[in-house]
Amino acid sequence: MDNEIELARCHAQVGRVAAGLGDHATARRHVAAGLELSRRAGQRRGIARALMALSALARAQDDLEGAVLAGSAATALRESIGQFGTPGRVQELLGPARDRLGEGRVTLLWASRGGAGDQLGDGRPAYRQHHGQTRLRRPHADRCLGGRPRGRRRADIS
Repeated sequence: MDNEIELARCHAQVGRVAAGLGDHATARRHVAAGLELSRRAGQRRGIARALMALSALARAQDDLEGAVLAGSAATALRESIGQFGTPGRVQELLGPARDRLGEGRVTLLWASRGGAGDQLGDGRPAYRQHHGQTRLRRPHADRCLGGRPRGRRRADIS
């Protein structure tokens, strides 16, 4: 079992390196292998590591939404096993994602991590209270979603 855990860690790291080098097919194979080994071994830390490698692969393929979703899921999983604090890789991801997708869209993607947490990767709350309603932090989140204004509506989460 220890060999499988170590092998899963190596697959995730090789996947991350391959993604950085632009070899996406190799990266996919290694990330998938690392994820499967971690799942079989029941190692949530390994699954979180593989999800962060998947985030790196998505980012390398210019899929910032997928990268944010995978990073968010990895962070939620880490928090569920008592590992708090945001890895530097998440911080490196969220800045460019906010620049390209808009903070409202990134907030929505981050919040979709299954309700496991209510904070963005940088510790800021993803939601805020406004007149008794829970709303996305940013009042103009609607514009960030579709790229066009949608009147004076706000994205309410009840």
